[in-house]
Amino acid sequence: MNKDTLKKACDENLVKAFESVADMVPGGEFEKAGGVAIARTGIPGFNMAFALEGPFSPFAASRAIRRLYSKDKFPWSLVTTPSTSKAMSPLIRRFGLARSTVEPCMVLDPIPRLCPHPPEKLDIRRVKDRDELLTFTRTGASSFGMPVPNLDALADGIADEITDGSFRGGCYLGYYNGKPVATSLRYTSGFVAGVYFVATAKRYRRRGIGEAMTWRAAVDGRKEKCVISALQASEMGHPVYEGMGYRTVQEYQIWRPSVPDS
Repeated sequence: MNKDTLKKACDENLVKAFESVADMVPGGEFEKAGGVAIARTGIPGFNMAFALEGPFSPFAASRAIRRLYSKDKFPWSLVTTPSTSKAMSPLIRRFGLARSTVEPCMVLDPIPRLCPHPPEKLDIRRVKDRDELLTFTRTGASSFGMPVPNLDALADGIADEITDGSFRGGCYLGYYNGKPVATSLRYTSGFVAGVYFVATAKRYRRRGIGEAMTWRAAVDGRKEKCVISALQASEMGHPVYEGMGYRTVQEYQIWRPSVPDS
């Protein structure tokens, strides 16, 4: 599969995943304006504006961003690629954004048929009910250092979609010696198994647990006719994903406000 096809499919999966979150949480909104896809969720780290394709109208996008994010006290982020950041420079200046991080978009092509054996004592379960979904979101949030209560509404939304059969993917909870310590989530769009929310409690890291959680989410995607898996790699996770066979197809530049908005 050529690189341009892979990049487009990954961009679509990322935007649709955040659109899904916005649709599930009370008060969430999703809008496209000026070529930018804007997800307002009210969850820290999940208010994201994506400028990935164009054509762009930074003025129209700025108005929509101001309208949607002025309702929250939580910060928001703009996501660009090296090929779109220049077109977004008026918006970046308008909101006083500074580039915070660069996250590689990595692809596993193709997805293997089977997962490697997980570490001993690790039991990975696909989450199927609301109580376990609450454990799932709280375990992940705690591992990421996020405010836990903000994710309870997301757990409710996923539970509703699992019940009615509309959830596009799967949530996974890793139990080590019977204790919930790790999470991963798959969001499926087209032929892409997008892997998100890979987290391991701090005291259980460096045991291969995060890698096992990623394998499970990705390989289960074959059951939903996924051909490739995609994810955004942190600095800590990048070498792990490379070792699994993921390769970088593009970079996502993350911009955050650095000065008060006027």
